[in-house]
Amino acid sequence: MPRRDEIYAGVKNFNYAPFGTLSGLLKVGTFIANSVNLTAF
Repeated sequence: MPRRDEIYAGVKNFNYAPFGTLSGLLKVGTFIANSVNLTAF
């Protein structure tokens, strides 16, 4: 049985993981958009 603080850490990481990946995707998306704009113009 995992301890209570280990369970809490796992739940907290699970709750924040989607937001972390979403912000990461947004950063990658803006970087790609900036690269495309630089090559297009």
